[in-house]
Amino acid sequence: MAILYVDDGGSDTSPYDTRAKAANLLETALADAACVAGSTVYVKSDHVEANRVQNVILGSAHGVATNPITIISCDFAHEPPEAGDFETMTIGGGSIDTTDGAFDISLSGWDIWIGLEFIVGDDLNVALEASRDVRLINCKIIVDDLIVAGALNSSSVNKAAYFENVAVEQVTLGRISINASLFWRGGSYRFNGGSVDPNLFSFYSASGGDLIVEDVDIQDLNAGDYLVNDIVGAHTVLIKRCKIPAACNYMNTGPHYGGGKVRFHSVDDGNFIHKFYEWYFEGEIIEDIAVYRSATYDGTNEYSRANSGL
Repeated sequence: MAILYVDDGGSDTSPYDTRAKAANLLETALADAACVAGSTVYVKSDHVEANRVQNVILGSAHGVATNPITIISCDFAHEPPEAGDFETMTIGGGSIDTTDGAFDISLSGWDIWIGLEFIVGDDLNVALEASRDVRLINCKIIVDDLIVAGALNSSSVNKAAYFENVAVEQVTLGRISINASLFWRGGSYRFNGGSVDPNLFSFYSASGGDLIVEDVDIQDLNAGDYLVNDIVGAHTVLIKRCKIPAACNYMNTGPHYGGGKVRFHSVDDGNFIHKFYEWYFEGEIIEDIAVYRSATYDGTNEYSRANSGL
């Protein structure tokens, strides 16, 4: 494995193995022959890529499932960076920005992205390629349309997007389109437009997959909005421990195709854990209200079943 650097102030000299020789563009470093399986690409936290003239595909050519490429934002205080040098682009002032030309960004390849900020002019495609998973950790996304696990209407289901403590802010089209699987644990969702269109999570393939959303603060949805669309197909959906606006709805009528199962556990506008709501294709709806004696969960602190009134 190798270490590569990305900085708009570098000399852009292959193999980009020192800060001085840092690549000026992320895709340049990821495509370099030196970026073998297991490599780490350090991106300066104030690195800015803007004024793009075309859609951007960011994905390593050599990462594999057992040995992915890791892309990390840091402040370049040491060479190579040390643990204390990690700094998100949100803090450092950097970003990967395609808003000047309203272009897409696609993340593909067996890659792990840590601390990056993506400001997307149009669509962000995460896990675009078949059989390749993409993981985002401590990242921020500002985007129009967010598409995960394949291109729209793709039939491929053998890929997934993993979000860990990811903040998503949509600016025009309030929709997260899913073809295969999305696992989102921690973070937040904001929508700076009008009404969601009209489902926050929309499935575009009936082939199957999973949607699991845990501990995500979901805001800016109103009475005309639904968390999940009715075209679930063979997807399994679990949304739990998420705070939502009081006016927001779970689903419209429930799954329309066989094999779909949707569960909302502890999803409400309150600050305590209490509600379980499940939908099945057969039309069965199960609702279980469990009010806890002492509401200790506030979105930060964990809760215990010992507090349950059951």
